[in-house]
Amino acid sequence: MATFKDRNGKEWVIEFDGPLLEQVEQATGFDISNEDGSGLIQACQKGPTIVRICWILCQQQAAKTGVSAEDFGRAMACGEAIEGAEKALRQALTDFTRPSRRGALTAVLTSQDRVTAETVAALVEKVSDQATQDQIVDAMKARMADTLEQVVTRMKVSPSYASGTPATSTSVPTE
Repeated sequence: MATFKDRNGKEWVIEFDGPLLEQVEQATGFDISNEDGSGLIQACQKGPTIVRICWILCQQQAAKTGVSAEDFGRAMACGEAIEGAEKALRQALTDFTRPSRRGALTAVLTSQDRVTAETVAALVEKVSDQATQDQIVDAMKARMADTLEQVVTRMKVSPSYASGTPATSTSVPTE
């Protein structure tokens, strides 16, 4: 049985069944029951999508305890809850998949975990590099200079822009 805890410590059970999976697909556009894991992997790219899917799957549990959609969403507003929910969704998919196909699904999900971990490590290494940080700072300074130049140009062309007064037909330059 796949479970996760929200940020309030409440435990939620994730189980797949046909009608709920259809509701998830209608609401999100993702077929999270694909036995190759592709639908779930795509759906789990965004936290809000994970929360939406979990709400659909946990709505009956929530009704029994008086938890509204808003309350559920707020209780999911932390990375640990979302990550726990993603793990529970992956476990529920594995449980739902036919035994003869579980090995392939497990291999895909394990591979995805490795790729994600290596990608994050490479990103951290790259943005931690002093040369990269210097490039980012230089690019931001150039953008700031361009933006300031545009503002100054607008102020020179349109006095109403500088003063904050509404433009009139005579104060707006025409080309």
